[in-house]
Amino acid sequence: MPDGLPPLDGDSEATADLDAICDSVMVFMVAPFSDLVDDLKSRDGSRGVPPIACILADGFMNFVAGPTAERVGLPLVHLYTINACSLMAFKYCRSFLERGLASSIDGSSSERHAAERLVRELLGGEKGKELKRNAMEWKRLAAEATSPAGSSANNLEKLVKDVMLARA
Repeated sequence: MPDGLPPLDGDSEATADLDAICDSVMVFMVAPFSDLVDDLKSRDGSRGVPPIACILADGFMNFVAGPTAERVGLPLVHLYTINACSLMAFKYCRSFLERGLASSIDGSSSERHAAERLVRELLGGEKGKELKRNAMEWKRLAAEATSPAGSSANNLEKLVKDVMLARA
């Protein structure tokens, strides 16, 4: 599937800009993915291709898989292959460096003091307290969603029933 990005310089060892990749995939991947699903559904078991029972997608690709699954009436299963924290770190690493929120500590006294100041602020300062409040709220929401009567359990139960009924 096309990514819509210009090719990197042949001699460049640099990786492509992550922001550009994310933006490009969101624009250029939906139509080819949707066309692929339509093509597979049109075969519906012919020519040795089994019928589609659901769309299994990386959790990060919901903007592509979600609308397609809804449009064609298929259940959608997300697999989260990388945690959200890692994705956000990759996406915002350059911004963190530019804003002085992260640095490459070279062992100098000033770098150590800057890192120590940031750590102290996160551990005991207002920003740290706000982050802790947010984390505790996310923990509560996650526990609620994954409880026996939560949305995750209900969605999984519905998916299993839908897939099993589709095969019956």
